[in-house]
Amino acid sequence: MNTLIHFPFIWMNLLSVTAFIIGTFYLWIHYENREDKKYRKMAAQSLFHCVKCGELFQTRGNKETAVCPACNKNNLRLRF
Repeated sequence: MNTLIHFPFIWMNLLSVTAFIIGTFYLWIHYENREDKKYRKMAAQSLFHCVKCGELFQTRGNKETAVCPACNKNNLRLRF
């Protein structure tokens, strides 16, 4: 054979399997971090239920009380 680069078949298989495993782990870690960021953002918001008008609303941050945007009544945070 008059090829410029001689690359054995076994090494090519080893290289492709290794690249597949590294790519799989990279995508796994990437999507796990993406989901974790989404849940951390959701956890940074507080959910409230107005006792006067029944409105459900949320605010940013971990607050204990918030004013209802519909009727301006001060409400306590929902706890689950």
